[in-house]
Amino acid sequence: MAVKKQYFNFTKYTFSKKKIAYIPETLFVSLNQYGVEECVPIVRLGDIVYEGQPIGRCAGDNALVHSPVPGVVTGFDYLSMPNGKRSLTAIIRVNGNFTYTGKAESVSDWKLLSATELITLFKNKGIINTFFYKPESLAKQCIDSSIIGKTLYVSLFDKQSDIYVDAFLTKFYLEKIVVGAQIVAKAIKTSKIVFFYNESSSKKLDSCIKSLISSDIKAECVFIRDGQNVNIGKDTFSEIVSKNFPEQKDLKSPAFCIGSSSLRDVYNGVVLSKPVIDQMVQVVGSGLYKSNLFQARIGTPIKNLIYECGGTRKIPGKIIVNGLVQGIDIADINTPITKFVKSITILEKKELHNATISSCIHCGRCHTICPVGIHPDSLFLAYTSKVSVSKEILATKNWCSECGLCNTVCPARLPLNQVISLLKEENND
Repeated sequence: MAVKKQYFNFTKYTFSKKKIAYIPETLFVSLNQYGVEECVPIVRLGDIVYEGQPIGRCAGDNALVHSPVPGVVTGFDYLSMPNGKRSLTAIIRVNGNFTYTGKAESVSDWKLLSATELITLFKNKGIINTFFYKPESLAKQCIDSSIIGKTLYVSLFDKQSDIYVDAFLTKFYLEKIVVGAQIVAKAIKTSKIVFFYNESSSKKLDSCIKSLISSDIKAECVFIRDGQNVNIGKDTFSEIVSKNFPEQKDLKSPAFCIGSSSLRDVYNGVVLSKPVIDQMVQVVGSGLYKSNLFQARIGTPIKNLIYECGGTRKIPGKIIVNGLVQGIDIADINTPITKFVKSITILEKKELHNATISSCIHCGRCHTICPVGIHPDSLFLAYTSKVSVSKEILATKNWCSECGLCNTVCPARLPLNQVISLLKEENND
């Protein structure tokens, strides 16, 4: 693993290999894997389950939840999740033989499947799209009429510069990622894929990608200069798309984008018939003795991964899930891994800046940096102080991609991003 200092005093991590995390004796599998709708359990207390068995089913085209191990369902409880919410959780004690682990992989020909069959597999294998701040069921996205036949945009790098997961997958599993992209392209009935990459993924991907693409797909590769990641400049990925491709001008209806992590799951689910039962997670930070990139089972408590890094040097100042800008700090190290967890950062107390919140000084910095042109301070005051704002301004809350840039420039340390998220949820209830 190598590290170097990056913008905003972030440490940028790179890994040359992954570590298979130990499987704990008991796993805690949330039935709300992506924060949209809680699944209904389809197993009962005392049931014996096999590795990859569906244990939770949601309405419509939302993805299924699967048991990450063979074992026995020993209980259900409402536990804290990495998104800061509580969720009904299936508690599974490992027991029995594994279905996928240690077995030879069986490869299926995805080209024989129709778009409808592929979308059904996305749902049944539990695949979600983690590209945007709030992940969604990939099957549900693929039946959206607004994206059928439109260009598929693929990010081969991580949007936050302190995370190195998608870039790792791109570097070491490029062929699988490209196949996954072609599968999604077929599902949404498009013949054009645009791959975006930067220095963290590689500078020489153009020829490699085009050599892996089928002749019926028009592929284009676009190099993004360092500094256009979502948390180190004004450009969000949707803006990058619109700048390179003028037909994508409406940021309020962003292009259909997907990242390497989700495409890995697509490949595993469609080609290898393997449901989403594990996740690539980096566990990093100055508070650890050693940082690692793990392939960990869904439901593994975060504390187990911390122990595999040698534990913490001192009592952590903060534990942050999914990056220093967009992430959420958690208080319970028993919080389990879910499908949308990519990063766990352990910070020492000395690294924490003064986070004392003061009143808004109306400096306008959040207006300037916002990539979609909303006024985060006005929305913040509308929610926290019930300040009256026009319906037009209030409606702009739905434009917010929750990139977190407003938080990084606010001199009053206001949690603008988090409050706008709450405002959106309140008005959607």
